Amino acid sequence: MRLPLLATLLLLTGTNILHANVTGQNLEEYCAPLNSQNSTDPTEPMKSGMCFGYIQAAIEGLVSLQNEKQTDETLKFCIPEGVKLRQNVEVVWRFIASHPEALHKPAFSIIWAAEVTAFPCSK
Repeated sequence: MRLPLLATLLLLTGTNILHANVTGQNLEEYCAPLNSQNSTDPTEPMKSGMCFGYIQAAIEGLVSLQNEKQTDETLKFCIPEGVKLRQNVEVVWRFIASHPEALHKPAFSIIWAAEVTAFPCSK
């Protein structure tokens, strides 16, 4: 078994072997201002930037892994042409909202699961 596949599986299972600094809870906090109408939080612009930036970076990393054939076929996602970052952020936000049991897991693996769920590759 190749090391990247093993690392991928460890991330997806949420083991403590690989420690993540950013969890789903953090990501939920960063993205919350994007979904509130009357927030008076002065850190809102910074949190929104962190939300967009983290999700964009994670997706670019995941796509890079896929392009290098470092992921299992069942873990791939295929974002349709024309999908903008805001739509990907919404996909992740909805995944977080519908999977509160995963908030303790690394944000990277939550983003991956959200993208695989929303944009599976056709077989």
